[in-house]
Amino acid sequence: MRNWKVSARALRRVLVLLGAVVSSCRPSAPLHHRELAPVILDVSARDAREQASADGSPARPFATLAAALRVAPPGALVRLDEGDYQAGLLLVQRVVLMGRGPARTRLLPGSAGAPVLAVRGTGGVELRGLAIEGGDVGLLIEGGEGHLLSHVALRGQGRTALLVRAAGVTLRGSEIADAGRGQSGFGIEATGGSLHLEHCLLRRAGRRAVVLHGTHALLEDVDVADSALSALQATDGDNKVGSPEHLNQFVKDALVIVRSRL
Repeated sequence: MRNWKVSARALRRVLVLLGAVVSSCRPSAPLHHRELAPVILDVSARDAREQASADGSPARPFATLAAALRVAPPGALVRLDEGDYQAGLLLVQRVVLMGRGPARTRLLPGSAGAPVLAVRGTGGVELRGLAIEGGDVGLLIEGGEGHLLSHVALRGQGRTALLVRAAGVTLRGSEIADAGRGQSGFGIEATGGSLHLEHCLLRRAGRRAVVLHGTHALLEDVDVADSALSALQATDGDNKVGSPEHLNQFVKDALVIVRSRL
């Protein structure tokens, strides 16, 4: 048997090379810490019928929002092209709906009596660049934190444009108009949870534009006009408030209004 002699210098080189190979094969971070790119699904109302081959790609978009939501995983980005989309849909997982702007992408009522769009039992739903028009209730959000409406218009609801129950919701650069024809109903009605309005415009937004029942709210640069009775009503959520002092303290603690015209 032949004995091989290896110098210390050569051995060090081999070890360095082995270390480099092992390092290149090792993940830079544990798999559960990596962030995957979101799934992107395209929808185009310009296709009159649902294509059997539609897969949500730019070349083969879905023709309806309902079709896209059936296959959308949590965290998906659903891109809505210009056009009108029948909604009446329920969102039960985190998703982003992004339109081409409130003047170009519209969600319209589906089944009679149902909200145009409802969110229930999940957080982090985002609506961007679209309009929700008509219906008795435009958007219902029940539960969850981190919901965002950015550059969204709610128009022409019969009773309430935005109905919030025990949820954390932010509206940014958004508009509410012609709820209850400015004579009945509400622009926004919130019970519990939190509400943040930033750079928002409310016009003819119901009998009362914003109604808060035990909701912590921040209103920044909000412009309200032409509601039949009042711009804002805030209570502690109990119709039987013990004293005016109790109500005043709640409003002081829970409601902040900055640079707004009410």
